[in-house]
Amino acid sequence: MSSVVGTSGTFAVTFVVGIGLVGTESDSCSETNQTSFIANCSSTASDSSKDETPIELRFPAFPTVIDINQIREILPHRFPFLLVDRVIEYNPGVSAVGIKNVTINDNFFPGHFPERPIMPGVLMVEAMAQVGGLVMLQPDVGGSREFLMAMGNSE
Repeated sequence: MSSVVGTSGTFAVTFVVGIGLVGTESDSCSETNQTSFIANCSSTASDSSKDETPIELRFPAFPTVIDINQIREILPHRFPFLLVDRVIEYNPGVSAVGIKNVTINDNFFPGHFPERPIMPGVLMVEAMAQVGGLVMLQPDVGGSREFLMAMGNSE
């Protein structure tokens, strides 16, 4: 969890970036631990994997508290720089948990890094700042004009 400091205090922002596993007929992936979401993958498919319940049905979806349409009403950012798809937890004026769904087709992956694509750190920080903006710009907070001054305890 990173702490983001505004002009009138500190509020916490947690940001979750989700990338899904995609299996093919030559790959078989099995869930080993439901709490840590670690997947065990092998290159040989087994018949037992075809009988398993799809991952979408095994885990409930996070409930959306603020959807993309509400986010677009609050933040001025637009595609391709709107880096929050939905908010799953929100505590007015204090904290929020946002989700940005990324895929290998996103425009930053080919150059960062070609052999091992990862979301650039500056975009992760921007996504956290946008979630912080959602926390501070909500009408029930008073539409604060706070701004990001510093970010500490982040890796």
